[in-house]
Amino acid sequence: MEYTRLKVETRGHVFIMGLNRPEKRNAFDLEMYEELACAYGELDRNPELRCGVLYAVGEDFTSGLELDKWAAVFSSGKWTIPESSIHPVGLDEDKRCRKPVVMAVRGRCYTIGFEILLALDIRVVSKDARFSLLEVKRGIYPVGGGTVRLFEEIGWGNAMK
Repeated sequence: MEYTRLKVETRGHVFIMGLNRPEKRNAFDLEMYEELACAYGELDRNPELRCGVLYAVGEDFTSGLELDKWAAVFSSGKWTIPESSIHPVGLDEDKRCRKPVVMAVRGRCYTIGFEILLALDIRVVSKDARFSLLEVKRGIYPVGGGTVRLFEEIGWGNAMK
């Protein structure tokens, strides 16, 4: 696959994936999500690769979803990704990446970025990182599993605070 919104490279047995729309604060449009899903599929299938690293080009990991690009998907409730790809937020429990993925975050990490973070194995975060599941402020349900994974990760007592 040719990637336009993602930088990918292999260093030894490590597959490095970089969100590459810094001019849009790495906002996810449909193409970026699909490219990341395809990269996860490539990582999972390639026997030479042992793990992945996900980072973002620019000052922010992601400002979240580019909502005008996702409106039709949300209103229809239907969207498919290529057969050989894997949802980065682990939507299909039977089809998740079987190799560990490390996520490196700095700056803003909103909505979909936070949900990807919660779905990954290892997280490395800079001191200037800021997180938000701000969908709820817009009346949108966080569809990537964040509402369930967040309290699983931080514990019920901390979530209730």
